[in-house]
Amino acid sequence: MRLSLSDLCATFQECAFWTNSVIEDSLSSRLGILEETITDVNLINIGRRHSNFILTKKFSRREEGSKSGADWLWCIGEPGAWISLLVQAKVVNPVTSTCKYLNYRSGEQRRLLLNFARRYRLFPLYCIYSRITDDLYPQSKSLPSLSNVDSSEWACALIIPKYIRKLVEQNHKKQIKILQYGIPWTYPFHYAATNYDKKLANSLAEAIKKVRVEFESSGMYFRLLDISSSHQTKKQDSTRIRWENPDPSQLVTPNLPNIVLRLLKGKLNAVQSPVAGVSIVSCVPIDTALETYKTLPISDGEFIVPSKFDKADSQIQVEPPSTAT
Repeated sequence: MRLSLSDLCATFQECAFWTNSVIEDSLSSRLGILEETITDVNLINIGRRHSNFILTKKFSRREEGSKSGADWLWCIGEPGAWISLLVQAKVVNPVTSTCKYLNYRSGEQRRLLLNFARRYRLFPLYCIYSRITDDLYPQSKSLPSLSNVDSSEWACALIIPKYIRKLVEQNHKKQIKILQYGIPWTYPFHYAATNYDKKLANSLAEAIKKVRVEFESSGMYFRLLDISSSHQTKKQDSTRIRWENPDPSQLVTPNLPNIVLRLLKGKLNAVQSPVAGVSIVSCVPIDTALETYKTLPISDGEFIVPSKFDKADSQIQVEPPSTAT
């Protein structure tokens, strides 16, 4: 028995529709809603609908983000091929149509996200929750791969840290500008459902990379970078991972990250967890996926020191664990 990717895609689509609806309701009721609540309810719904294939463990939020800059860690795939997404969620205020905390703590949160992603070879992402009105047309919908996606699916949009940084540098906080550089979280799963001959993690990575190539060939990319499209962009070393905008295919791993296994086994104190929660989405039954992990790997020093940062996000450094006794 395997997880139906078309069913999983439909679930993520329904979660996007629900997100759009609940933000609308929060506006009309004047109660508001936090990104933590949206994330929790979406995780509950995804887990409930695919309970044989998903394991979620939630931790205290007291320490969340102080070490990782993230809300959630998603490990998606199957034995032999996993991709792990380190996600920071933000919600757009439906009254002002702005995202107030995109540059939380003057960028410290973003640097932590990159720091942690680099240490554990995770794919860093922002997930932007927002209300999609009938007259809102996300400009990234003009990309070939996204042209047939319903606009309402941008209610849960994924954006890489590089574009978040550039938006912050140009003081763009408005929803319409932010979503210009986002893709619906449904798209990678839709792509995977139509490429069922490949492993899920590889398909997700391929989908994200495909849209990135389309985006970086468009005028939107050059406007964001504030350079002319006629200029030649500097050639990058293809073997080096640039953590603001990594090649997702380089982050597909045969095994689950060590830190995830240690969190699931309770080897890290719940109130000291670097993320609020961990979810494993497996193509095979979750018990089958985890049965090979009966013993834990040797600790590789989970606790990073967040007190020192380089000024450039693209040159994040991690301070190694102390060996002093």
